[in-house]
Amino acid sequence: MGRAVVRYYPDADALVAELSDEPIVDEELLDNDIVVSYGRSGKVVRIEILDASRRGLLEAVKQLLTHRTDPAVQVVKELGIAQPT
Repeated sequence: MGRAVVRYYPDADALVAELSDEPIVDEELLDNDIVVSYGRSGKVVRIEILDASRRGLLEAVKQLLTHRTDPAVQVVKELGIAQPT
């Protein structure tokens, strides 16, 4: 995957950012209904945000996607998620 793919699923009100084609080997459900998926490398490869419209994230993601930096870094920063070291 050359670019991040962000999809919104209105029936589930879930916003999903697929950041890599790397297979998922571990997932973590955060307290705030965010599922972070990690690849074998330990990097974040997918982020699923539940209740996305209630959180106002649809607009936030539109703004993030206009930046020219690594989308994974931008999404993780915006959500306040610490990346594994």
